[in-house]
Amino acid sequence: MKVSTVCLSSCCGCHMALVNLGENLLEPLASNELTFSPVLMDAKKITDCDVALVEGGVRTEENVQVLEELRERSKILIGLGTCASFGGIPGLGSAHATLDLLAEAYTAKYRPENLTHLVPREEPIDAYVEVEYYLPGCPPPLPILGSVLTHLFEGKEPPRVDLPVCAECQRIARRDVQSEIKRTLNTVPQKEECLLSQGYICLGSVSRGGCEAPCTHAGVPCLGCRGPIDRVFTEPTHGILYDLVRRTSHFTGMAEKEVEARLDDILHTFYAFTLPVKEIRKKDREKTWALIHRIEV
Repeated sequence: MKVSTVCLSSCCGCHMALVNLGENLLEPLASNELTFSPVLMDAKKITDCDVALVEGGVRTEENVQVLEELRERSKILIGLGTCASFGGIPGLGSAHATLDLLAEAYTAKYRPENLTHLVPREEPIDAYVEVEYYLPGCPPPLPILGSVLTHLFEGKEPPRVDLPVCAECQRIARRDVQSEIKRTLNTVPQKEECLLSQGYICLGSVSRGGCEAPCTHAGVPCLGCRGPIDRVFTEPTHGILYDLVRRTSHFTGMAEKEVEARLDDILHTFYAFTLPVKEIRKKDREKTWALIHRIEV
């Protein structure tokens, strides 16, 4: 089996996760062939392959060209990481006009003449090409990454994970109602108790697991780096903001409108990894759309 990998607009962290597989990557590759991977090998041309792993979202015209060529030459194309799957952290730039971003990054005097041309906004790769599988994560968890590659190299269907982070967290929800919304900046969470039930804003209940919940185990609320679970996409009564407001209201005893009002200043963080996916953002509430100030092109 021939394998290619490409890094578009991203930090290369997902490719570093590939390298961190160590022998778990070398053993499968020993009986397969890595044909194109600018991050890992010296290869100049994209060639035909069976499996292509694409890291990063699409932010430049060059990204579009590389992605479309790789799609034409691959049988199976996989979105590697959250940027490829949902736009990721770079997608937050879509809240501003492209010219404003360039003005912030460069002065007129020091702007390079050969600066790459940006597309109007950051997009996940499926905005341009068809994608067979998604492997979200920032970066993808090593056990899942290794399992997916092993299944593909063996010609098998890779496993799916749709359990929320809560299923792996093991913290227990407390029964007494909290009367406030807390910030880890000001207080330290109690051990072994559900962070959301303590009044902390945690996205674990609406975020895809498979990571083994290292953040919540350390007392850090989940930020949703692996994107949302399926019901956020498939069920019209569910959404990142909507579900979180309802659960916070349940644990704090506050009215849902009051909860939402208190979350205004951190609302953008709920979409830190998924802002470019309009189906996620728009289905929650028009107020969310307005607060994020995303441009239309």
